[in-house]
Amino acid sequence: AVARRSSVARPPSETPRSFALLLQGGGPWNVVFDREADAAAFARDYLVRQRLVAVSLKTSRGLKTIGNLQDEIVDMRRLGCCAALRRLLYQSVVLVLMSFFVYAGALYANHPDRSPMDVAAMALQDAVSVALACVGGLGDFGSVVCGVISVPAAELQRCVSLPEAVEVRACAASLV
Repeated sequence: AVARRSSVARPPSETPRSFALLLQGGGPWNVVFDREADAAAFARDYLVRQRLVAVSLKTSRGLKTIGNLQDEIVDMRRLGCCAALRRLLYQSVVLVLMSFFVYAGALYANHPDRSPMDVAAMALQDAVSVALACVGGLGDFGSVVCGVISVPAAELQRCVSLPEAVEVRACAASLV
């Protein structure tokens, strides 16, 4: 990035022959040309280069802003709710697998006369039983929640039959 700024002060004449260069942090310098054509070419080149530096600076700042925004998006994805749920699910699966292997090891320690395949089959049967009991418990929990928030079917039908969406929402909210 360009940190110093400069400007050209032209004399009031129609065709410039000398320029006063003013730089930040430095004194003015005069550039004098012998021929008017050289002075005009210098003025034209200087203005083109000054515009090019301004465009480069603007582009650089824009790219920096884009980089910062991309970093923010990456952080949001890394710290968002979906990422947290994915990590929780992954950790849960690892915990269940570790528990399964510890349980299978405990079964094998209690029954050393059985083959490892028999112990693995017993552990798998027990794991399936536990999983089914958990799923049944979730179903019972859902039934309890639905029982607490029960709404008479006739009242719900009356709310659904209302012509306006606002009225349906208000009616349904009054039922809960």
